[in-house]
Amino acid sequence: MKRILHLLFILPAFTYGQEIRLGVAVQASSMFNEWERSLGELTVTEPIKTGIDISIQGAYEYKTNLFLGYRFGYTLYSLDVGAIEEKLYPQDPSSVAMEYNPYQNINFMMGIGYRASILSGKVQFLPHFYGGLNSFKSPFLTATYPDQAGTANLQLIGDVKLGWILMPGIEIDIPLSNLLYLSLNVNSYIGNYDIEEEIKLNGYNQVKEYKLQQSYQLRTLNFGAGILVVL
Repeated sequence: MKRILHLLFILPAFTYGQEIRLGVAVQASSMFNEWERSLGELTVTEPIKTGIDISIQGAYEYKTNLFLGYRFGYTLYSLDVGAIEEKLYPQDPSSVAMEYNPYQNINFMMGIGYRASILSGKVQFLPHFYGGLNSFKSPFLTATYPDQAGTANLQLIGDVKLGWILMPGIEIDIPLSNLLYLSLNVNSYIGNYDIEEEIKLNGYNQVKEYKLQQSYQLRTLNFGAGILVVL
């Protein structure tokens, strides 16, 4: 079984490894910076957004306690609909009808780290640093709201940007059995993405289209738990 996993990890057969660690984790992800979103002639400041992050990860640990890790993750973030409704029709934001797809991340990273044990190995600390590629998707939304002609329509068409992403963090593993561990994770996403977005406005006596360069700085604090298998 280990030899098969060695091949999957694209590691030479003559390496002197100690353990292979495979797991899945779910995290809450919270952005700690605000974004200014342009809606044509309007600017909306979106506050901190929260999301859910799901990852599949693995690591090959050497006898020196250093490890080489791989991580595939997907994150779905909320969109501050209330702030947009307030800007579009401040007289009665609840009258704005909106459909949308929020922010999303899909990433693949590789990283290195070190495992330290305390309490006779019952608790393991694994500080690590990952880096790789991230596909960042900005939102799509359509909004209908009252205006002088009856109703106006706004459409925001986002796009996808492929760029780098970094993830420093720490993992705490607690054994549940000889093979299974409870994994507690705290980490952060860091990345920058410039995306060209299209905005279409059809309202009273006006039809306007905008193409805007939107800059996103991804700065998150993530924390969660997962299950880890150690072979």
